[in-house]
Amino acid sequence: MNTDELKSITETGGHRAKRINPIVIGCRLLGALALIAITLFCVFGFKASFEPPNWVPYQAGYGTFGCGCLIGAMVLLHRTSARTLGALALVAIAIFSVLGFVESSLASRLAWQVVYGTFTCGGLIGATALLPKKCSCKACDTDTLR
Repeated sequence: MNTDELKSITETGGHRAKRINPIVIGCRLLGALALIAITLFCVFGFKASFEPPNWVPYQAGYGTFGCGCLIGAMVLLHRTSARTLGALALVAIAIFSVLGFVESSLASRLAWQVVYGTFTCGGLIGATALLPKKCSCKACDTDTLR
């Protein structure tokens, strides 16, 4: 080992830096862009599916598929832990629930406003509970917070 390699190892916290193939990065970016485009299409379809009759299956389909594509794009862009991935899923559900709440409030459907409001609050509370908690003060031991 020469001094440059030793310096780079000590700068990365004792681990050797992994070299990532640029083709892999390009494929991940293209896949994430495709999934984000599908998510935007699902948002448009979700908003357009608020015309009766038989609108609930379309909302469920667009919402579920849109949330799945958004989570897939996040996984491709950044490697996440299972807790962070769960939090992202709950935030995606909350986003689609906000869209449903706004649309149902324009049509004066009180029952669906309650349902979408419950999903929004539950998604945000669950995401907050799943995110890792870190203490920034020096007096606290971060291992005891897990």
